[in-house]
Amino acid sequence: MHTDNRETGGFSCSDELVTQLQKNIEWGWRGNSVDVPTDCPQRDERLGWTGDAQVFVRTSAFLCDTAAFWREWARDVADAQTALGGVPCVVPDVQMLSDPTTDAFGGASADGGPAWADAALICPWTTYRVYGDTRLLEENYPVFERYVAFLQSTARDGIRCYDGCDYFQGFGDWLALNGSGKTDGGTHRDLLGTAFFAHSADLLSRIAHVLGKTEDAARYKALFQTVKNAFINRFVTREGLLCPPYQTPYLLALEFNLLPEELRENAARELVREIGRRDGKLSTGFVGSPYINHVLTREGHLNQAYALLHQKGWPSWLYAVTRGATTIWERWDGWTEENGFQDVGMNSFNHYAYGAVGAWLYQVVAGIELDDEIAGYKRFKLAPKPGGELTWAKAHLDTLHGRIESGWEIAGEKLKYRFVVPPNTRAEVELPDGTRFQAGAGTHSGEIEWTK
Repeated sequence: MHTDNRETGGFSCSDELVTQLQKNIEWGWRGNSVDVPTDCPQRDERLGWTGDAQVFVRTSAFLCDTAAFWREWARDVADAQTALGGVPCVVPDVQMLSDPTTDAFGGASADGGPAWADAALICPWTTYRVYGDTRLLEENYPVFERYVAFLQSTARDGIRCYDGCDYFQGFGDWLALNGSGKTDGGTHRDLLGTAFFAHSADLLSRIAHVLGKTEDAARYKALFQTVKNAFINRFVTREGLLCPPYQTPYLLALEFNLLPEELRENAARELVREIGRRDGKLSTGFVGSPYINHVLTREGHLNQAYALLHQKGWPSWLYAVTRGATTIWERWDGWTEENGFQDVGMNSFNHYAYGAVGAWLYQVVAGIELDDEIAGYKRFKLAPKPGGELTWAKAHLDTLHGRIESGWEIAGEKLKYRFVVPPNTRAEVELPDGTRFQAGAGTHSGEIEWTK
């Protein structure tokens, strides 16, 4: 049983395991979109966990038409917002419904913590970018402002979740396997909190710009820069190293633009070294996993991103597939040959969070991506990036303007590429050899010289 969201996307490729991974992602979403975005359909946590929702919102919009789904949930978030502007970790907040003066984490000033509460901005912004409907931003602008004001009032010198603060500091990088031995991972709460504080301020500046609120946009951009400076001063060395040196701190710093430009390359190299120290495996939890392949791709390490995609040992996306999984597991080690089943008290085998890699399959492998400035695919990018063990990949996406298709195949020394641009739209095409051109509506195909 699931919300009847119309299917809009499809992805397949030459690697049967990766194609099955995409099917698992799709079925995980079906089982967990039941009026609200639940975190698993089979136990007592059938609730709208905000952190799970925000990491998967982008992928969900490739699978289905989710515009109405996320717009409705945004109203639930507004209803659940606390008196001082915090946002609970679960929406609807079932405890607040019975007693509006409290919630599960300590009263009207509480909030769900970094990466969970920030869903209040991340989900509406992402939905706007996909569907181009500014009403969603207009309706929830007061929610955004109250939430960022709450972050300002509870931070100290730009640092969110500082040592000794008297509010809930969140769930950390939930279920990370970074060697810390802790369920919430080893990434410090203040690093996570400050990174997402900066990200929320940045998103609110962009939202204000879209809505024509020029003064607000400038004010929140300045706030972003203030929090970014606090992040750099507290967590980044002069060489671009972060502490603790786990994968997630580097991912957040790079994804949220929290580093001086001259240190990005060093930080990206250190991220790759950390992956190497983990025997070529990711170690991220719920917070870092959605970003890892995007960051590696953007920073010039596409081969490493593909290596993570094809990794079959745990922790990895394909390990569960090799064990016969048909949905996404909650834990990287939900079952292993060495240890058997994880803790039965919290070990779901249908939990969509780690399925967030699905967006990378569409956006990078198949190359269907939004324009940087124009929302809703009126103008969009087609930039497939072949790599890894794949010899072909294809995807389609039904947008408000019609169907986008993108598919490539390696045949000997040639790469054949076919794509479809819907009516009344334009695509900026970038081929793997660096060739760029604008394409209008219609079906296009061609081939280029290709050396892997």
